[in-house]
Amino acid sequence: MKSFFVILCFVILISACSKEVRAPKDSYEGHGSLWDVHVENSFVEKNGSRFFNIIYSYKGSNDELQEITHISFAQGTQLNSQIVNVFNNSHKDKLIAEGKYQEEEITRLGIIFDDLKHKNDKDFKIEFKSNDNDKDFDVFKVIESDRINLQIHWENNQEKHEESIEIKGK
Repeated sequence: MKSFFVILCFVILISACSKEVRAPKDSYEGHGSLWDVHVENSFVEKNGSRFFNIIYSYKGSNDELQEITHISFAQGTQLNSQIVNVFNNSHKDKLIAEGKYQEEEITRLGIIFDDLKHKNDKDFKIEFKSNDNDKDFDVFKVIESDRINLQIHWENNQEKHEESIEIKGK
């Protein structure tokens, strides 16, 4: 009887030490000195491709934000890296006036035009294409098992600034 009790305690102890299974996170967050980032853990299907969103939030003042003329948002994982450029609308007007504006080229290069001079909120919701071919190994599984690196480059008053934020899954 005593050996049965010892074996039962041993089985309970071993089962309590089994490998922990973690539920996937709903989102991932990172913080820098002037930017916060929020990676939404969901895909949007469009035209046969999957996309995910990263929200970049500027922590400076609205006046500082309205002085920005160009921002580059980049993300990189083990799977791939992408850059999206945001220009003030005046840049689009300049390209049109010079005859250099081509919609297909703008889309291919990941360029977005926004009214940065009159922007009321400090958030930029940027859509990135998920280039994972294997749906069992997507960008969120890579973040969970490793990390995502985020880079923000911006220009204002002829000055260039940059910030790097790394979000680790483990």
